[in-house]
Amino acid sequence: MSTDAEDHEFVIDNQRKVETVTDRGETEYRRHRPRVLVPRQILAVENRNALADIADCLDRASKSCFLDLHTKFVPRAKFDEIVTPEAVFQIISNLQSYRDKDVATRVDAAKRIYYGDRTTGPCRKLLCALLQIDREDDLDLLMLQGMCDDCLPLLMADEFRLDCRHHGSAHTRIDEWRVFHREQFALWSRRLTPPFITWQPNSKHKHYVLEQGDPLPMIQDNGGISGANGVMPDEGGFSEVTRVKMDHGGGLFVDHELNNSHRLYAMKKLKRHPKDSFLKHRMEFDMEVLASIYTNDRADTENALQVGDFRKHLIPLLASFEIRNPDSGESTYYLLFDWADGNLKDFWRANETMVGDKSQLRWMAKQFSHLIGALECIHNDRERLRSERTWSNLYGRHGDIKPSNFLYFELPSGEKLIVIGDLGLGRLHRDISRSQQNPSEIPMTATYRAPEFDVESGKISQRSDIYSMACVFLEHITWFLLGTRAVERFAVSRLTMDTRWNFESDIFFTVSADRRTATVKPQVQKWINDLRAHPGCCEYLRQMLELIETRMLESDPERRIAASDLYRELKKLESYFRCSNSFYMKHWTLWEAENANRRVYYGA
Repeated sequence: MSTDAEDHEFVIDNQRKVETVTDRGETEYRRHRPRVLVPRQILAVENRNALADIADCLDRASKSCFLDLHTKFVPRAKFDEIVTPEAVFQIISNLQSYRDKDVATRVDAAKRIYYGDRTTGPCRKLLCALLQIDREDDLDLLMLQGMCDDCLPLLMADEFRLDCRHHGSAHTRIDEWRVFHREQFALWSRRLTPPFITWQPNSKHKHYVLEQGDPLPMIQDNGGISGANGVMPDEGGFSEVTRVKMDHGGGLFVDHELNNSHRLYAMKKLKRHPKDSFLKHRMEFDMEVLASIYTNDRADTENALQVGDFRKHLIPLLASFEIRNPDSGESTYYLLFDWADGNLKDFWRANETMVGDKSQLRWMAKQFSHLIGALECIHNDRERLRSERTWSNLYGRHGDIKPSNFLYFELPSGEKLIVIGDLGLGRLHRDISRSQQNPSEIPMTATYRAPEFDVESGKISQRSDIYSMACVFLEHITWFLLGTRAVERFAVSRLTMDTRWNFESDIFFTVSADRRTATVKPQVQKWINDLRAHPGCCEYLRQMLELIETRMLESDPERRIAASDLYRELKKLESYFRCSNSFYMKHWTLWEAENANRRVYYGA
């Protein structure tokens, strides 16, 4: 894709891929809450204190949105609990215009307000907003002017007028109010209408467009929930992540495999670089959305072809948000993800009991192969799929493979799942540019970078990810055989002086004096040999080390194995467990001694 903002084709404007939600998810909410649309018998019990009681309940139910402690919302589930058909009946029974009406008339009015009718939608939020500013007696007149809950929130067009986007004009009765009442009504109309956020697989991405001051149905969560001390990937200087908790009724995520029972999410805010234009900032946001949509499209294709279910190993983008400032014309962008139980380093520290446990090798083999399958979905380099893809000339690259960008989740079933997170540095490219990027212009992670970042005339490609993945796999095998502290010792053992930048570096390669070639550091080679000699190094691990050493840590990117080929090799190793479990779990040095004349090398 073009990196020029003026020429960029914005995916958030692509109606085939993205649904732009401007009604705060109200349509989806009603579709998923059909009971609201079915009138039922109302229990006509009067309450002379109903106005004060319900107003007080709504006050106490209000929560501060994570965006701004002064911006509040009433959770939808709590609103439904407070504002029942009976509560509406009690409110209107206290209105001057209904006090002399018989019970049947008041019941009919309560049904019309709560459920709506053929000509207008429900008016219960409108009623409650009026109740909070002591203007509830204006309800009938506003309903005659066509107002209903669909009109909310009303926005302050200026200090004298509230605009209704539903009708495209102001409502005359509201124009007659004092400015204070208009301001308070605008505030409560927002507080009572937080967005309803939905996600489901194989559907369009939802992009929610809101105005500054609109709440999101989430509160900031700083911990205190057992088993939920998770993380998102490390962020750079121009994004920040907040752990938020979504209230019951704030959204619905259908068939979500991660099954986030704690309702904890990571809200990633993209901050605009001071030198970037608004258009460039929007393009950066769009590229993040595009990377997620594109990659999950590839995963769906693989799943449909029964190649593998890789979607679960890619962190899903659940929703995106654009909050517009009407005064400046700027927008602030947010991305919503699941909050993980930790990153890969956290996983190592939390699961020391798995170290050396050979019963976990099958799980490891599955995670390795499926992670590469997920990476292949990012790379899109499988030849046989090119005629079947909808975006066949797009190719991706993750660009920031490192342990902190792998997240782990513990599913309700007890299964542990490792997923690839943070596609933010990844970019999509057309055929001609996918292997011709200048390393000096590309952000990268220091420790796990590929040699082409350092050698002269090096070009960054998808296979740069493979080198970084080899480094992570090698550290994971180190952890499995020796524990977390050994991973730290491995990093220390790699420290050498970087003559170019004049500081110690723990990268995995060394560059020649003329900076034209690179080779694996001797310390890394020795570490691999030491792992091979470890008493717990079974045949599967030996072959994994062989694959890492000879095919993934290849310094020449042209000779380095591609993701599609690597997936096939890893899948082959995983399948060997089923046909020869005892062989692949056996200590390879013992096997070599017993079968010196029949040794089979990897790839033979």
